Amino acid sequence: MILRSLEGKNFMKFRHVRLEAIPRRGLFCIEGPNESGKTSIGELIQFALFGKSHTSAEGSLADLIHWGEQQCSVALEFEQTDPTGARRYLVSREIDRLGTNYARLSCLDDRREIAAGTSAVDEALRGVLRLDFEDYCRSFYMAESDAPRSPQEMREFLDHIVGCDVLENSRAAVCDEIGDAEGEFARIQAELTRNELQISKYVPNVARIPELMQARVQHAQRAVELHEAERSRAQNVAAEEKELKERERLRDRLRQAASKPLLELSAFLQPIVRAEVPAAAGAQTGHPRLLAAGLGELVEEYRDVCRSLDTEIANAREHLYGDRERSLPRLEGAAERRRRRAARRSVRGRILGRALVAASVASLVIWIGDVVEIIAPVRALADSWGVAAST
Repeated sequence: MILRSLEGKNFMKFRHVRLEAIPRRGLFCIEGPNESGKTSIGELIQFALFGKSHTSAEGSLADLIHWGEQQCSVALEFEQTDPTGARRYLVSREIDRLGTNYARLSCLDDRREIAAGTSAVDEALRGVLRLDFEDYCRSFYMAESDAPRSPQEMREFLDHIVGCDVLENSRAAVCDEIGDAEGEFARIQAELTRNELQISKYVPNVARIPELMQARVQHAQRAVELHEAERSRAQNVAAEEKELKERERLRDRLRQAASKPLLELSAFLQPIVRAEVPAAAGAQTGHPRLLAAGLGELVEEYRDVCRSLDTEIANAREHLYGDRERSLPRLEGAAERRRRRAARRSVRGRILGRALVAASVASLVIWIGDVVEIIAPVRALADSWGVAAST
């Protein structure tokens, strides 16, 4: 703290006192005879900073008012250094004999009021000065009974007043930080040594980086090829599964053909042969050739049987309903005529006519039996195809 100016009115021995232009550097002293007011100047500084002095501490604040006056006032301008730099402050106080006590603290650099009121100003000054009333009194006025009793106590007291204890604490803190920094530096050095050793182990592998990069590209290409092959296989599997389902459906339908009546067999097998069997045989890429050959043979045999059936059916219809001597209409007409003649002749004639009709019907049944014998191989071939498909 550096005093810049002070002023007092009706304070102790002075009706008015003013000191200004106090130098910021060097030492200065106040001299004068006894009872000339030297101590009053010191107590004025005490009162301005702490609201009391060592005289008022033993009595009343009214003892600080000049004899015969009702009030007094003091103002003190000082400079204090903080982490942001040197700042100038002005503290002023007023008291009267009625007990009124007022104080105000302002910062002159930015012209703002910091605190107003005795308690607020005292609290703000403690933060600014970082010095209490007792330490200041010992630095200003020291009785013989209050003097330190040993050099060590005196040194500690002076260090506290001057601020050397703060520097000593700072030095100790800096030494501790230096020790910590040296330990951290040693740890970092050891870590660097380990890292350099690891780097020396990895250096031979640096030469292999181009080779590894080329191998990586080759592996990537191989992975793409394998991916494409896998996708192609998946598509083939899906196609094979679909074709397998179609073949199973065709097998089931062919199995159903074995239970169909002879006259319905052709109508049942025609859509299978014309649509499904050629499509299945044409989509058999990658399947056993034996199965494809079997399908082809089945188709050809079925077509031959169908042609034979169509021929036989046409012949039977021509034989039964055509314009021939042995056709069914003519046989029925001849039988009718014979029946009529026999009816006219005798009962024997009717019996002979009926026998002739029965003989005609028997010959027709025999012919139909021959047709059934032709159809039997077709059913056997359908049954064998159903067994092969299920295998």
